[in-house]
Amino acid sequence: MTILEFILNNKDFSKDLFTRSTYHSNAIEGSTLTYAETYAILYNDNSFKIEGKEPMEIYEAMKQ
Repeated sequence: MTILEFILNNKDFSKDLFTRSTYHSNAIEGSTLTYAETYAILYNDNSFKIEGKEPMEIYEAMKQ
């Protein structure tokens, strides 16, 4: 099994990889979103409430 096959066949792993990549990339640029907030934005987790964040931070996470 190749690395690419592993990533594509393991949904939880690929979600975590994508969330971490987005979170850390945005953090380098000064975003204050947490990992959980980033996950909620990327995967439409409406059970998690995001308050007190700049709309631009949310937009930046969404466009990744």
